[in-house]
Amino acid sequence: MSKFLMLTLLLFSVSVTAVEWQDLNKQQQQVLKNAEQRWDSMPQEQRQKLVTGADRWLKMNDGQRQQIKSKFERWQSLKPEQQQHLREQFKKFRQMSPEQRKQIRGAFNKFQKMPKEQRAKLREKFQQAKKNRSRQGHKGKPRRKP
Repeated sequence: MSKFLMLTLLLFSVSVTAVEWQDLNKQQQQVLKNAEQRWDSMPQEQRQKLVTGADRWLKMNDGQRQQIKSKFERWQSLKPEQQQHLREQFKKFRQMSPEQRKQIRGAFNKFQKMPKEQRAKLREKFQQAKKNRSRQGHKGKPRRKP
């Protein structure tokens, strides 16, 4: 019985080591300097995500960093409702099957390769179809022509 108790205590006493600010290297601290004041009050999971993100940031080249900065600035410029809508869309995407996600990525890549003018026309066409559906009270998928 004592072996079982000892094993149980050992298993339950093993926990994830907390990431302390002083345990971060200088580069990580520099990247995460805006979080330093809140660090001790953050949940361990959030700290770990920030450290992982900082490590990814440090491995990026200048071009990749600039691209991420631009995306972040664009995100911050969105209204809270727009941010929430995008979060919901991303959640739906993550819940799709791998095959569905692959299909959507393929369509997106195809869209990205189109000339700007063609993408603009396609966006306009999509927006118009969306307006027409909302006027009709239809919230389902657009009908395809036979």
